[in-house]
Amino acid sequence: VRATVASKTTGIRGALIGILSTVTCGVTAWAQPPDSDEAKQALVRSFAQGREAFASESWDAAAQSFRRVSEQCPGSPLALESNYYATLADWKQQDANGPDTNCPDSMRRWLREAKSLQERLKQAHRSAPSSWNTWIANMHLLLAQSERQQQQGERAEQRLRALLELPESDRAPEFAWPEEPPSNASVWFELGLLTGEDRREWPNAIEFFQRAFETSPDA
Repeated sequence: VRATVASKTTGIRGALIGILSTVTCGVTAWAQPPDSDEAKQALVRSFAQGREAFASESWDAAAQSFRRVSEQCPGSPLALESNYYATLADWKQQDANGPDTNCPDSMRRWLREAKSLQERLKQAHRSAPSSWNTWIANMHLLLAQSERQQQQGERAEQRLRALLELPESDRAPEFAWPEEPPSNASVWFELGLLTGEDRREWPNAIEFFQRAFETSPDA
């Protein structure tokens, strides 16, 4: 069992990192840009700098550039998008330099920001972009991984089960959640790791790994 799990680890995790590392976002029509032309140009410049820094894996520079964007249009979908990639850059930097206890707090803050925007869109009878589902699911997954690192396995398990809408799970109302359960195999895989490696409940872990392989058989 462990050999089989190990052989799949690189593929599934690699697929997740590939998704998270591809920045295809743009300055959207949803943004609330500053009034002056000079400020608008600065906004576009900061966003472009953030994309370039992210693509070159300059995580600190990417986070700073994206946060400059969000500071210029607070409360807008563009700010949410920018803060998403800023938070991912922080996570990537922590992944390289070691655990950072501030990173989970940033993730929770982003999920609350996304929840606020979700509610505003519903009140305006508007639909959220489909990309938000992916972002929200990814943020919960990364937060669960961080919680595991901080020995908060019960909290991480509850988050993963809620993300998949499994029985006896409870979605915390202060956070945004995807409108549909994610099809990402990495969520099932992470739940299998937590159940098997952390708790040694291998029969349950095998079931979760099987669900991951069914979701992404070529991972």
